Amino acid sequence: MEDDVLDSALSQNTENLQLLFSQAPDLVIRRFPIGPSKTEAALMYLSGLTDKDAIHNYVLKPLMHSSFDSNKELPVTIGKIEMVYTWGQIENAILGGDSVLLLNGQITGYQLDTKGWPQRQLTIPQNEISLKGANQGFVETGSQNIALIRRYIPHQELILKEMTVGIRGKTKLSLLYLGDVASKEVLRELETRIQNITVDAVINTGELIEFIKIIPIHRFRK
Repeated sequence: MEDDVLDSALSQNTENLQLLFSQAPDLVIRRFPIGPSKTEAALMYLSGLTDKDAIHNYVLKPLMHSSFDSNKELPVTIGKIEMVYTWGQIENAILGGDSVLLLNGQITGYQLDTKGWPQRQLTIPQNEISLKGANQGFVETGSQNIALIRRYIPHQELILKEMTVGIRGKTKLSLLYLGDVASKEVLRELETRIQNITVDAVINTGELIEFIKIIPIHRFRK
């Protein structure tokens, strides 16, 4: 699919994109009409990698209040704009933090520079200090942590599954792994153990580890 070109039907393109990012629940697809002809458009991006203010103020608002037609320049006040022609280009653009605009009836799309970064500064981890590697630690917001990981691994095989534990606390968990590397048996066992946690709330990762008590990975075979 990487070298495949776009379809002229927007509905088919959005369906293909959802298939391409089927393991990415942070994928956002915003559909809206633009121009006097009410041409149907779709803006696509990963929520944790983009600047929401830039998307709203410099992409969506200008498009929805413009008299745009396909023969004129795109009326967005964002920085860099490039044309994309294949699904490989679209995948790389979205994984890199840009957003992609597709219009119904067109077999080309627009790559928009809407890269963002987590709101709070990422600090040096206090309990796992690295002498030679990068010194970046996670923050309290899961979406920002996912965005950080996606920055380092911008690949389709980075799969994200969202789960919830806790009867009252309803703590949201995100399970991330490389689909072409991780053991399917280990993943099934991990998901089963998480789903079987029956407590009021999980306060921290230390508690979660105690509840899971993973069997050593060497006991499994891929």
